Amino acid sequence: AHSRRVAFVAGFTRHKGGALIRPVMDRIITEIPAATGFVYGNGEVSLAQEIRQSRSLRIRGYYRSGRLPGLLARDRICVAVFPSIWPEAYGLVVDECLSVGIPVVAFDHGAVGDRLRELGVGRLVPLEDGTTGLAAAAIDLLDRRSEIRQRIIDGLPRPEDAARRHLDIYAHVAISRKGNRVG
Repeated sequence: AHSRRVAFVAGFTRHKGGALIRPVMDRIITEIPAATGFVYGNGEVSLAQEIRQSRSLRIRGYYRSGRLPGLLARDRICVAVFPSIWPEAYGLVVDECLSVGIPVVAFDHGAVGDRLRELGVGRLVPLEDGTTGLAAAAIDLLDRRSEIRQRIIDGLPRPEDAARRHLDIYAHVAISRKGNRVG
């Protein structure tokens, strides 16, 4: 049963897709009855009540910044669903999930969509596919967990690569500014 654990990350408010959590999990358990969902973060009381009505979902609640990777590992999460219906400017929880080899399912918009596409990991779902799309993508990733996990680990940029890219950007800006001087 540990191979069927799904995390819902980013809390449960309307704009973070909190209203989609229970319907997505309901669709997952129609195909994988032994699946269990864990909800990380806090949110709206009305959504918490709805989520608690599901026997397959557990609310883990608020966590401190930087603690999510350890919590995901402790709960032996296999796939994370980031159901935000609002285009995120960054989405730190994606980095936290990927850092422990957990693939992320998210809607294809905002910075989260851009980053997952660039890294080539996880699964992006068109917003119009809604709960059906998120559930189908999560089920597919659950079935291919070990293959996806290794691809995440192999594909993540190393710190020295990220530093080199930043230095290249600064060098390019410095050269551009030097060439544009009036004098």
